[in-house]
Amino acid sequence: MRNKPLRVLCPAADRPNLDRAAMGALIAAALLLLAGCQRSYAPAGARPDPIHDEAYPQVVTMYGLAGKIAMDQPVIEYADDRPMSVTVPVRHLSDGDAHVQYRFLFFGPNGKPLNDDPAWQYQLMPPRGRVYLSGAATETTAVDWQCEIRPNRVEIVPRRRRLFRR
Repeated sequence: MRNKPLRVLCPAADRPNLDRAAMGALIAAALLLLAGCQRSYAPAGARPDPIHDEAYPQVVTMYGLAGKIAMDQPVIEYADDRPMSVTVPVRHLSDGDAHVQYRFLFFGPNGKPLNDDPAWQYQLMPPRGRVYLSGAATETTAVDWQCEIRPNRVEIVPRRRRLFRR
């Protein structure tokens, strides 16, 4: 007589794939419920600027020019009947030419800019040479100013002349 293995009568033992499918559906339903219950958050607000207007420099160098440009005392001219004009002597501290752009911002008595988007001016700075950056307000109510200097966005390279014609 042969010994037959005992078979346990369990309905799940006959359908293992059904149990996996049911478990997957249960997990998917739980994840959907959890995803639907996520809390929405308000967007992050801007933090206060630790540098106040009084401490902000009047000549600002941007994009890596901080250690490459030095400035001297600016010359400020203004009268009641004429707009303010400013001339800032700056010197390039490196051995190569510097192609820079600059612009002047002028502010009224309440601190609001008088010219919304002033145009950038191009300036070639010779090696270790001094140049004078000048700007003038468009209104007579200007009481303060700021000069921004950045590297030139488009490199201006002069065309070479041919020595001989072909």
